[in-house]
Amino acid sequence: MLRRLLTIASILFVFHGYSHGQSKKELLIYGDESFKNENYVAAAYFYGKIVGSFVSGEQDRVYPHGFSAWNRPLPKTEVADTSDLESDSTETEKRVQQELSETIDSSDTTKPAQLFKGNKSYQRALFRLAESYRLSYNYLNAEAAYEKCQYLDLLVYPLAQFWYANSLKKNMKYGVAQHEYNDFIKKNTGNPALDTLGEDFIRRARKEMSGCRIAVNLIGDPVPGIQVYKADSNINTGSSNFAASFYDSDTIIVFASSRPGSRAIKKSDSKASSCDIYHSASLDSTHWLKAINFGNPINTILHEASPFLAADGSKMFFTRWGGGEENKDCHIFVSRFFNGQWLQPQKLNDNVNIAGYKSMHPFLVRDGDILIYSSNRPGGRGKMDLWYCEIDDFGNASTPINFDYMINTRQNEVSPFYVSGSQSLFFASDGHPGMGGLDIFESFGALENLGRPQNLGVPVNSSRDDLYFILNKNEAFGYMTSDRAECVDCETGSCPSIYAVNYGPPKFTLSGYVYTKLDKKIIPNALITFKDVSDDYEPFFIVTDEDGHYFTPLRRELTYYIKAQKVRYFADAGTVTTVGLTKSADLVKDFYLPKIPIGEIAIEGIYYDYDKWDLRPESETTLDSLVIFLNVNNNITIELSSHTDSRGLDDYNEKLSQKRAQSVVDYLIVKGIDVERLTPMGYGKSKPVIENAETEEEHQKNRRTAFEVLRQDYMKIDRR
Repeated sequence: MLRRLLTIASILFVFHGYSHGQSKKELLIYGDESFKNENYVAAAYFYGKIVGSFVSGEQDRVYPHGFSAWNRPLPKTEVADTSDLESDSTETEKRVQQELSETIDSSDTTKPAQLFKGNKSYQRALFRLAESYRLSYNYLNAEAAYEKCQYLDLLVYPLAQFWYANSLKKNMKYGVAQHEYNDFIKKNTGNPALDTLGEDFIRRARKEMSGCRIAVNLIGDPVPGIQVYKADSNINTGSSNFAASFYDSDTIIVFASSRPGSRAIKKSDSKASSCDIYHSASLDSTHWLKAINFGNPINTILHEASPFLAADGSKMFFTRWGGGEENKDCHIFVSRFFNGQWLQPQKLNDNVNIAGYKSMHPFLVRDGDILIYSSNRPGGRGKMDLWYCEIDDFGNASTPINFDYMINTRQNEVSPFYVSGSQSLFFASDGHPGMGGLDIFESFGALENLGRPQNLGVPVNSSRDDLYFILNKNEAFGYMTSDRAECVDCETGSCPSIYAVNYGPPKFTLSGYVYTKLDKKIIPNALITFKDVSDDYEPFFIVTDEDGHYFTPLRRELTYYIKAQKVRYFADAGTVTTVGLTKSADLVKDFYLPKIPIGEIAIEGIYYDYDKWDLRPESETTLDSLVIFLNVNNNITIELSSHTDSRGLDDYNEKLSQKRAQSVVDYLIVKGIDVERLTPMGYGKSKPVIENAETEEEHQKNRRTAFEVLRQDYMKIDRR
C-alpha cells in the first residue's frame, strides 16, 4: 500500500481539456509521462484516447489506488517515437476504434493485423493501455485490452500474453488462463526478446498454471468454520482501507485509510487525501463506530499506514513514505505512548531502513523483542521479502535475517503476522501458487525453522489480492484486507477494503511422550521427525522437553509419517492423519525406543542350503523386515556377519561365511539400502555362541546371521 495517492479526478479534468485540442503525438507523450510516474489511471485515459477504450466511458472513470508498491511494470522503456501518429486529424483514431470494434466478435483478424503492422506508436499505446488497466487494478478492462494485444509483434511485446493470462486468472477464468499460460510457455521458450527475463516469466507461468489448478480445488472445497464479511462504511469509506490491527482490546482496531478528512498533500494542483492512520471501536460483530483520525504526531502530510501496536500498548510501529519526488523513501517508524499521548515518531535505524529501498508492514512478536517486516532491501530472494530482527526498548534493531527459501520466493512476500503460541506465521504472497494475486498463507514452526506454507483457501483467499491477515489473542476472530469486491467509491475497478474474519477452522494438535521400551522411562531431548507422506511439504523436527514430552499443531487433510529417535536407542515410528477430519481434535501418540544392545543381534530365519550361500526364499521374508527396520533407523551403519558351526576346515568356513554375508548385503542393496551402511563379514567358526557344541541344535545356533551397530551418525550424501 505504497503507491502515491494522486488527485486523479482533477488531473483528468485538466487533461480532458487538453485532449480535445491536442494531437495524438502529444497524447502519447502525456500517456508515457503518466505511466513513467506510475499514474496509471491518467495513463489509461490518454492511451484510451488514442486507440479507444473497450468499455463505454471507461477512460473518464477514476481509480484512486494507494494499495501497493511492489507491482511495477516490466520492462519500462522510454517515451516512444511518435512520428507515425497523424497529429492533425482524428481520422486515424476513428479508423482504429472502428476496426477494433468490428473484430471484437469476429474471426476476421486481418484488419487489426494490417492496422498495427508498421505502426509502432499505436502498438505501444494499446499495450500501455492494457498495462495501465492492470496496474490500476482494473482487471476486467485489462483482460479486454490484453486480448487485443494478440495482434502485436511477439518479439516487441513478448509479455502481453502472460499478462493476459494473469488478468484472466484475476477474473476467475482459470481454464482459459491455464491455456494462455501454456501457450505463452510454448511460444516464448527460447524467445530472444525476453532476454534474462525469459526463464523467470516462463517459471512464473508454470507456477501460475499450478495456481489455477489449486484454485479450482480450493473453490470446490471451502474450509469449514470460517466466515469473511466486509466491514461497514464507518470502516470502509473513501478509496483505500487496509491493514487493520488490534488497539488495546479486541473491540478497537487501528487501520490505514485514504478518505475525506485525511491530511492533504500540500500541492497547489491537488486535493487528494493522503493515507492516514485511524482507529475505531466495534459495536458488535457487524457494526463499527465512526473512525477517528490519530492526528499529530502520527499522521502528517506524508503517507502513514500499516500500524501495529506492541502487546502492552507502549509502542506503535507503522510505515511512512513521501508524497513528492524529493522523498520517495518508504520506511518503518515507531512512536511511544507516554503520559497519555503519542510522542514524535522516530525512524528505525539503518539495520531496518535503507535509503532507496522499501521497508514496511512491521509486526512485533508478542514477547516484544522480535520485529518482522517486509522489504526489497539487498540480500533478499526476490522483490519484497520477509525479514526479522531483534529490537530493544529504544528501537535499536539488530542485523536482520532473511526468511529462507521456504517462505521467500522470487516474487513478493508481505504483511507478516506471527502467533507465538501455535508457532504460526501468516503472510501474503504472490510467489507461492495461489488463486490469483496475493494469497494468504500459513507456515508452522519457530521463526528459524518454518515449514512449507499452506494456502488458507476459500473463503479467506480470492482471485484478487488478499493480505494483512491478523487474529486476536484466542485466534478466533480477526481482520484482513482484500480488493475482491467492486469499489463503490471508484465506480468500478478494485479498491482495498477491510474484512472481518470469524476464524474457526478445525484445528488439530498432536502430543505425546517418548519412553524407553523396556522399562517405560521418559527420554528427554529425543528428536521427532514429521514428514508429509505425499511429499508436498518439507519435513519438520521437534525435540522432546525434559519430561520427554512433545507438542505440535497439524495441518488439515494431511497424513504424517512420524519417527522418534535418540542416540543409543533404536527408533520408533508410525503415522497420524487428519484426512477427513471435520472437527477439531487433540491427537495423542507415544513412542517407545528399544536400547541398542552391545554386540551382535541375531537375525532369526536366515537359511542356506548345505554348502551354498544363496538365500532361500523363506529367508527373504525375514530380510524384508530388516529393510523396514533399516529404513526407520536410517542413521545407523551395521556390520552384517555370517557364522558357521565348528565342523569343517577353517579356510573353507571363512570363505563360505563371507559369501553368505555378502548375499544378505546384496539383497538389502537391491531393496534400496545404501551400500555405505552395510559391511559384510564372514567369521567362519571363529565366534561360536556355544563353545564345544555337540548336538545338531547347538550347531544350528552357531550357524547364524547377525548384525551389529557400528555408527549412529550416518547421513546420506547426494552425489549428483
